[in-house]
Amino acid sequence: MSVTTQNLPSSANQQQRKVINAVIARAAADPRFMGVSLSGSGAEDNLDDYSDLDFILAIHPDHFDAVMQERTHFAEQIGTLLTNLTGEHVGEPRLLICLFAVPQLLHVDMKFVSLPDVSQRVDTPVVLWERKENLLSQYYQNDAHYPLPSLQWFEDRFWVWLHYGATKLVRGEHLECHALIGFVGETVIGPLAKVNSGFEANGLRRLETQVPDVAATLSTSLHCSDAKSLGDGLYQSA
Repeated sequence: MSVTTQNLPSSANQQQRKVINAVIARAAADPRFMGVSLSGSGAEDNLDDYSDLDFILAIHPDHFDAVMQERTHFAEQIGTLLTNLTGEHVGEPRLLICLFAVPQLLHVDMKFVSLPDVSQRVDTPVVLWERKENLLSQYYQNDAHYPLPSLQWFEDRFWVWLHYGATKLVRGEHLECHALIGFVGETVIGPLAKVNSGFEANGLRRLETQVPDVAATLSTSLHCSDAKSLGDGLYQSA
């Protein structure tokens, strides 16, 4: 017995809704899939025309390895798949990152997870479809937890990184210095500012609306190209 839910995000546009329905239909037709959830902006019902879709596809543990080998084939049945890659570069090898034409370009992330592991998550997904009502119960087992290093982790690294940028500046490697300023903004300043304001520590995402004063300072530090403005950017970072 399959159970469908009515949790499709009302903020989804026509092509996002088309892909959501296609993923649900494809998973429901394969008995190895136990449910489909949507995380990120979709779970918050805060999609816009530029949002990607973040799916969590729960797999019966007996079939997880086989499904992992067929991920690209699964994506190809959703729509016109232009390209895809796996998520090792973001520390998530279970992730398949896809670019579809439906007909506009749409970024779609599909994370294939064994059913017992879905409770380990960074946010609270919304269940779009589940088989035998067993996916939602898994989410109730643990609270969502967005990973954040300790404050000491940031302290131990920040000043080393900043010194590295300063050495590149005096050496005349301005592009390297500029990249370092952006790196510490995304890795240290943005996450700490967001946590301090009660948001998830997800880099610089939506920083302009969540912590606008910090975003304005970072924006100023990134609009630099000559030695003096780069030095000012390092100082602002400090």
